[in-house]
Amino acid sequence: GPLQSDLQKLKGQMETGAANAKIWKDEKGFYDRGMNFFNRGQFDQADSEFKKALALKGGRRSAEIQRYVSELIPARKQEEKYMSDAKRLINSTNPADLQNAKGMLETVSKGSGPRKREAQDLMTQVDAKLAQLGKDALIKGAMDAGRAALARGDYNAARSSVENIKGQGGDPSALQSEID
Repeated sequence: GPLQSDLQKLKGQMETGAANAKIWKDEKGFYDRGMNFFNRGQFDQADSEFKKALALKGGRRSAEIQRYVSELIPARKQEEKYMSDAKRLINSTNPADLQNAKGMLETVSKGSGPRKREAQDLMTQVDAKLAQLGKDALIKGAMDAGRAALARGDYNAARSSVENIKGQGGDPSALQSEID
């Protein structure tokens, strides 16, 4: 009768609602697993779960999930790579390596990831190491200049180098004994 088309319409809406409920339930499962992986730093697994959620048509969290796939996961992977590389370079005595480490740590510390504070702490260590290397270079330069002054018989310049070494916080005793 005349209600038949209304009943068909309602039946279609119920079937659509049931299909959507299944999609939303599946999407939530992929999303929850993706978030668990993401929060544990397992970014490839998180990416895989998020992409499964995106493959479902009609999900309610597509925009948020897409943000994880296209922005947040790549940013966190880069952050982890920078932290790993910087930690390796921090052990170097090469100023260029230390400057590279500092640049990576600065990038991480400007971000919003969970390694921000650690990066800031490591930057303090790198700055101290760079300052010490600079001081060591100045002390070595003063020591070399003092020895060169002694070689040409300029004791005043050699004594000046001893004072320069002391001013840098170095130990001038070796050069002082050569003067005496």
